[in-house]
Amino acid sequence: MIDSRPDNFVLYDGECPVCDAFIALAQLRKLRPDLVVLNARHEPALVAAMRAEGFDVNDSILVRLGCQVYSGGAATRLISQLGSENPFVRRAALYAIGGAPWSDALYPWLRAARNGLLRVLGRGQI
Repeated sequence: MIDSRPDNFVLYDGECPVCDAFIALAQLRKLRPDLVVLNARHEPALVAAMRAEGFDVNDSILVRLGCQVYSGGAATRLISQLGSENPFVRRAALYAIGGAPWSDALYPWLRAARNGLLRVLGRGQI
């Protein structure tokens, strides 16, 4: 079986308003056309493949660059860096959310907020 997964991608929950806003803020589709931005809810085979590798998109945004997979605070830091060509205000917001030294400590709170928000909106996990 041929692996058709892209080498470079971001896999995130497109039905989570916070996740969607963070990805939109980073403008990766515009700034990094080599990086495929994927809504995990439309990619069940990729979600299953990533789970088989030990990564769950319900726990984290996932970024894969070649053979390296980033998740949690590491993924938000990388997205912040990849979106660094944005104007100052966007760059500052990306840094505050994902690029700052506190991003690892902040990420579990962001995940809990995502899960609560999905419950309020009546949306399930992926």
